[in-house]
Amino acid sequence: MSQATAHANAEAEKNRRTHLGPGLKTVYGSGALVDGMTSTAINTFLFFYMTAVCGLSGSLAGASLVVALVVDSVADPLIGSLSDNTHTRLGRRHPWMLAAALPLLLSLGLLFSAPAALKGAALFVWLTLAAIGARVSLSLFNLPHAALGAEISDDYAERSNIVAYRAIFNILAAILCPALAYVVFMPSAGALLHRSGYVPFGWVCAAIAFAAAVASTLGTLGVLPRLHRIEKPAGQPLARFFREMAEIFRNRSFLILFVGSLIYFIALGITNTLGLHNAKFFWRFSNATLQWLTIAGAAGSVAGIPLSSFLQRFIDKHKLLMITIFLTCAGQAIVPVLRIVGFLPAGGPGLMIPIFVLLTLNGTAQVVIAVTYYSMTADAADEHELIYRARREGLYFAGLGFSQKAASALGAFIAGVALDAIGFPSAIAAKGANFHIPWRTSVELAVINGPGAYILMSSAAVLIFFYRLDRAAHARILRELSDRRKTESEHQAGAAIASTLAAD
Repeated sequence: MSQATAHANAEAEKNRRTHLGPGLKTVYGSGALVDGMTSTAINTFLFFYMTAVCGLSGSLAGASLVVALVVDSVADPLIGSLSDNTHTRLGRRHPWMLAAALPLLLSLGLLFSAPAALKGAALFVWLTLAAIGARVSLSLFNLPHAALGAEISDDYAERSNIVAYRAIFNILAAILCPALAYVVFMPSAGALLHRSGYVPFGWVCAAIAFAAAVASTLGTLGVLPRLHRIEKPAGQPLARFFREMAEIFRNRSFLILFVGSLIYFIALGITNTLGLHNAKFFWRFSNATLQWLTIAGAAGSVAGIPLSSFLQRFIDKHKLLMITIFLTCAGQAIVPVLRIVGFLPAGGPGLMIPIFVLLTLNGTAQVVIAVTYYSMTADAADEHELIYRARREGLYFAGLGFSQKAASALGAFIAGVALDAIGFPSAIAAKGANFHIPWRTSVELAVINGPGAYILMSSAAVLIFFYRLDRAAHARILRELSDRRKTESEHQAGAAIASTLAAD
């Protein structure tokens, strides 16, 4: 390491000891609108749009989602490695964040603008290519953005606080995106089954994501003095990439987070893919009810932000994550069973009150899980630097992104195949207003989307039990890193003086 790099890293560490102001955290957090608007639009509406609106079979729609997610998941580690090794005057992260904005705008808008003339294979190709573009563009922004958040502070608690600001904007997107669908562009139940509302919906979501990407990128240029410096990478990039991948999978903490993420997101892929089907055809919720349920979940999410910070004062992150996943899975698995056996009524306050309570608590739990998981990943990246003398935040978040997307792809494919297996119809609007879906088919849908998915998800919590990087261990790692940086800076300065004296 050169003297300039060693000195810059020592100064950057001093800068990171000062706490970030709320203004900068807000600007950084606003970048989560990019992920929130894009992911909510895709996860909530895309499968329904493909099947019930455009007429693709469940298996073809599931295959389309799988192809897009697999391409994206393969791209993630490459994006992470590029982000870690980029050497510019704007640092490692910002150039990629800015480059992602325009491709995301175009691909997300086109995704919900499939021409009505397209059928079968042509429709499959349009939707798949647009989905690939949207997902890869999102990763090109999101992975450097997440890595940036892990870099700008070393503090165990402040890292969770930084993630909480991201969570605030994710919550905003979780309210805004469905509101655009249910209130603005598709306000009636029948409108959800027709193409006309999806075109402006897709382009407005894309425009919001574009604006947030540009604002967050330009607004966080002021954190550059806090960031780690690297030497200009040497060697063949592809060989370096595979060496870095092998390196991160030798870290036990990362491996636990990676496999736990795989399990968690297979289950979440099933529930996200079938969520709107389940809401419309098992619970039979109106658009107005769906919007109020979205608000209930968002209200719970708001409570999750201070709750996660409060609980982490007393409970180590991995224990908090494990407990929260178990409790969430229990609630989400039991409630649909209570409706199936007749304990909950078909409608009215006896049904809606438990559902509202459940979704509010689930919103709280999901924020606690997200904040804790991202914060644990940043802590594991510090451990990695101690062991391997290299910063790999981008690759760490990319590795987790790979597991999430590959697992979500598998979950989406399972959901699509399951939909066909239970005989669930597609292109429902074309079948007429009096078309009826049998109760048994709706029950099978609810069992897949409820107990089936959440029993699988609970096994992720079992794996987190073996994660050992607690508060005390992380404090020790930071002390050792600080001592090593100080020693390297002093050594390089001494070597420079000695070289100057020898030259004289």
